[in-house]
Amino acid sequence: MSRELRGPNEKLGTVLALAGISNAGLARRVNDLGAQRGLTLRYDKTSVARWVSKGMVPQGAAPHLIAAAIGAKLGRPVPLHEIGLADADPAPEVGLAFPRDVGEAVRAATELYRLDLAGRRAGGGGIWQSLAGSFAVSAYATPASRWLITPADSSVAREPAVAEAAQGAHGGSSQGSGQGSDPSGEVSPLRVGHSDVAKLREAASDARRWDSKYGGGDWRSSMVPECLRVDAAPLLLGAYSDEVGRGLFGATA
Repeated sequence: MSRELRGPNEKLGTVLALAGISNAGLARRVNDLGAQRGLTLRYDKTSVARWVSKGMVPQGAAPHLIAAAIGAKLGRPVPLHEIGLADADPAPEVGLAFPRDVGEAVRAATELYRLDLAGRRAGGGGIWQSLAGSFAVSAYATPASRWLITPADSSVAREPAVAEAAQGAHGGSSQGSGQGSDPSGEVSPLRVGHSDVAKLREAASDARRWDSKYGGGDWRSSMVPECLRVDAAPLLLGAYSDEVGRGLFGATA
């Protein structure tokens, strides 16, 4: 299934020419990548021609597989905006990656919470429903194996400078017991302490009790995603010591 853009996708055509990939070749590569992820795709050269000449945007995982296929041929990452597919659906595999860097893991988690809210506001079931709709057991092979073989982090401490940069990227709306303002009027990074972790555990327990009492089987009505976005995400993006960080990660999980 595809949706149509306004006019040809010249960016995709240009990059395909640069990579030396034919329409049939791209279709074959995308189908193969999909099969590796447990997806059954049946694109052909006509499908690719429509993407290029009519600006059709394939839905689901296809745009991300297109970028991966072209990137493999070019030997570098290819962002969606470079091939004219920047408005494609979020990657169905979002949340299935296993970032080795603590900072990347925090960013991935908070982005997952944000995508869920955006999806539910748009009238859908959020990112979780999208994941459920394209479930494939094989998708868990890579993150599970990485989790098993990757050594535990020596430290999960998050420095104030890193937290300040993340806070700016998210609009500086974090609230917490350790946040304040300096004389210039700028908001300082949220400093997370043991009391914040305790409050998060309490909020998580309240969310679970609410779901148990009023029904949270449907993720759209569950209070847990709201707890993750409102209570957990600002803390994850804050500054904390290794000890506090480990407690925070445990409470979030």
